Amino acid sequence: MEDTLIVLYCIVDNFCKEFYPDWEKQLLLQGLKKKEGLARGYRRVKS
Repeated sequence: MEDTLIVLYCIVDNFCKEFYPDWEKQLLLQGLKKKEGLARGYRRVKS
């Protein structure tokens, strides 16, 4: 069970690393977000 949770976490984390930068670019281009850094609720941890 623990291995399954780790795999799921990694899948979601990888998705967010790809999705959020592109999503923020779109929001900035559409004028829906001011340039403030990362989107709320998701902060990447530098490895």
